Amino acid sequence: MADNVDNLILEQLRLIREDLTEVKDRLGNVETSQKSLEGMMFGLAGYIRGIDERVEHIEQKLGVD
Repeated sequence: MADNVDNLILEQLRLIREDLTEVKDRLGNVETSQKSLEGMMFGLAGYIRGIDERVEHIEQKLGVD
């Protein structure tokens, strides 16, 4: 009877370990996606900053300040 209980516990621990492995894999994917999004945001911010500088330059040329 004790062997059956041990086997049940070991089986449950194995299933928990598999679930944890899957969660770790998914978190790795989330981290990768987050880094990609951060890179895109920095790129977009640089592009917007460039547009802002050009608009300011045009305003100065026109004397609109």
